[in-house]
Amino acid sequence: MILDKKLFRKLDEMLDEAIAGTFQVKTYDESQLSKIEAKMMRFLELSRLKQEQIESERGRVRSLIGDISYQKASSCLSPPAVSARRWAE
Repeated sequence: MILDKKLFRKLDEMLDEAIAGTFQVKTYDESQLSKIEAKMMRFLELSRLKQEQIESERGRVRSLIGDISYQKASSCLSPPAVSARRWAE
């Protein structure tokens, strides 16, 4: 029972550190806790990489929307006769 309390306390600390962004692997052996710490670190790294990908995609989408909006706005601002002259040139 004492081992369970100690393990749960350590897991609770690990989760608090993960939430705060300060988690680091502290146990380097073949224990179950060490395996959990390594998996937690891998999970956090993969989550960080996925978030970076999402932010990158979001930036690309915003850029494309801006380009489309600019093209649409510039074509809407030109009177039809001016647009026709441009195409004729």
